[in-house]
Amino acid sequence: VLLMFVLLIADYTVRQLTTDSFQEKADRIYVLGTEEWIGSAYKLSDDLVARYPEIEAVCAYSAYYNPAVEIEGVKSTVKAAFVDSCFFDLFSFKLIEGSYDNALESKESVIVTESFAKKTWGSEDPMGKSIKFTSEEDGVPHDRVITGVMQDIDNSVVQKETEILLRADNLKQYNASLGKDNYNNAAGVILFILARENADLLSKREDMKTFFKEFYWIYRRGAAQEVTLTPLRKVIFSDLMSYQGLNHNNKSFVYILMAVGIAILLFAIVNYINLTVATITVFYQSLRAANTNPAIAIRS
Repeated sequence: VLLMFVLLIADYTVRQLTTDSFQEKADRIYVLGTEEWIGSAYKLSDDLVARYPEIEAVCAYSAYYNPAVEIEGVKSTVKAAFVDSCFFDLFSFKLIEGSYDNALESKESVIVTESFAKKTWGSEDPMGKSIKFTSEEDGVPHDRVITGVMQDIDNSVVQKETEILLRADNLKQYNASLGKDNYNNAAGVILFILARENADLLSKREDMKTFFKEFYWIYRRGAAQEVTLTPLRKVIFSDLMSYQGLNHNNKSFVYILMAVGIAILLFAIVNYINLTVATITVFYQSLRAANTNPAIAIRS
């Protein structure tokens, strides 16, 4: 039983400490935020790419929506994440079906996870099938076509509960403030920034702050004072708030849990050694009591 607890604790802590370690470009991906929260206005992504040659791409991400859908006449809701078309340029999530180059090429494109596909269509191939989404803004249904099937998300700050990826262009159908025509929602999306190789993006934070003060209302009005660029692998333990469904944990808690696991393991080892020594001692004492040569008794 103790060993089972140790294995469970070890699995949990190792997974937390290695979150997003499989991402091939993890050392070049940052998340934009302020000194208090991770999150940005969607429109800001274009401004960043236009101003900073150090940036290769910016991918918006938002995942706190459960849109109503209709699939082959059956109505339900799904756990959706809205992402830009460059999503797979940044992240190393595996596509089981579809092409990385054009899976999110169109606004009408939808990518489903492997478990969602099996739950919904069983062994039937979901590629090319249609899902009808109903806009929360105007109640109008919109058909979206499945252009890819991806492996279930795991061990990432991106929510593992995600069932469907939609283009971020569709966000405005669910929240009018999330468009690229204004900066109103300053925490409406997560902006994942991919820096070019060998580029020193962190050195641009002061320039970004000065730049944002020219037009970005949270800096012009003093609601934000600093620009933060959190490396992808540090997001899981970041103290900054996130409103967009990124996975988060407390590093101190993980280390405490690890220490507890090590203590339990050491206790189990010491206990095992004590039991083994006690068993051997009792065995030899019983042989002496019977006036038996231990070596002979063992050979027999």
